[in-house]
Amino acid sequence: CFDEADAIMPQRKGTPQSQHTDAEVNEYLKQMDKCSERGIFVFVISNIPHIIDTAIVRSGRCDIHVYVPEPDKIARKSLFELFLKNRYSDSNLDFDKLSSLTENYTASDIELIVNNASHTSALREVKISTKILIETIGKQRISLTPEQLKEYQDFKKKFEGDGKDNNNSRNMIG
Repeated sequence: CFDEADAIMPQRKGTPQSQHTDAEVNEYLKQMDKCSERGIFVFVISNIPHIIDTAIVRSGRCDIHVYVPEPDKIARKSLFELFLKNRYSDSNLDFDKLSSLTENYTASDIELIVNNASHTSALREVKISTKILIETIGKQRISLTPEQLKEYQDFKKKFEGDGKDNNNSRNMIG
């Protein structure tokens, strides 16, 4: 599993300055060839997929491309429930309202909101409440910009097609 693959497998440039990096990418390419035939499955993960060398994601190396979108409303509600589990919080938290207020927030954004709300509640010596969480959401910057969301959607279209199960695309997972 290569997490943050964009950092270790960037586009090769073929310049004297990039010679070292290009050689590393070439080695990854050689090692990844036909791994599945040897019973090895390679996962390449990135949140900046457009800078990964295109030879890395070709057939025979990365045969399946999966786009994992930002959490939808149901997923955000579940994330709040998960991150607030075992926390000193009100029993009547409005998870639906919290998930509605956090459209385009990532799982790590929601975790940070819960952690910051927890600190605020501790300082006030009260339980974490919906009100405190909403205050915290108002202060929390979304980590995904509209431009990034568009880039990810474009990448998804490029590598997965239209999401229908046909020869040129895969169903979305995530």
